[in-house]
Amino acid sequence: MIIWSRFATVQFNDTWNRRLYEQNPILGMRTFEIGLAAFAPIEDSTEFYVEWQWGGLNGRGLKVRVTEHNSVEIDSEVWIS
Repeated sequence: MIIWSRFATVQFNDTWNRRLYEQNPILGMRTFEIGLAAFAPIEDSTEFYVEWQWGGLNGRGLKVRVTEHNSVEIDSEVWIS
């Protein structure tokens, strides 16, 4: 019974994360946030900053570049958590 209580609290009561079950205005339905991603071009270069976060605790930021053959290569790791 203890295992079920913990499972039910984490999955259904959402006392630990209120953002988990937000209504998505674009889709018009309830969505489940599992991660975030963002990118931005670095001025005057073919490089981009790319980051993603998941689970609310883990994340990674990279500097990537676009090659002359239009493929993406990792230039350096900026941060990791």
